[in-house]
Amino acid sequence: MTQTETCKDKDAHTSEFPPLPTPNPDWRDRYRDGFFLAPMVRVGTLPMRLLCLEYGADLVWGPEIVDKSIIGCERVYDGGKSIFECHVREKDKLIFQLGTADPELALKAALVV
Repeated sequence: MTQTETCKDKDAHTSEFPPLPTPNPDWRDRYRDGFFLAPMVRVGTLPMRLLCLEYGADLVWGPEIVDKSIIGCERVYDGGKSIFECHVREKDKLIFQLGTADPELALKAALVV
């Protein structure tokens, strides 16, 4: 697990792992008849998500990130303190949760992600 992301570029790839599969064009099929790690407080961390994928999870949810905490962040590879981390192996299987109460702040935060 050398390629860890902290609010990072979605197109990162390492030769350690095979290329990611092309997602199903019908996105609704991804939520049927699958094995999922559902959102849970303090358990949607990167190590837990990777472990669940290793054991066969089809989709994993990350922790809910509040809009104000991610506004002003920048994407960094292997940086120090992080708001959110993801790994190239979970790119097409990770559901990012954004918590917000304000549509304008939601847009600003979504543009960072």
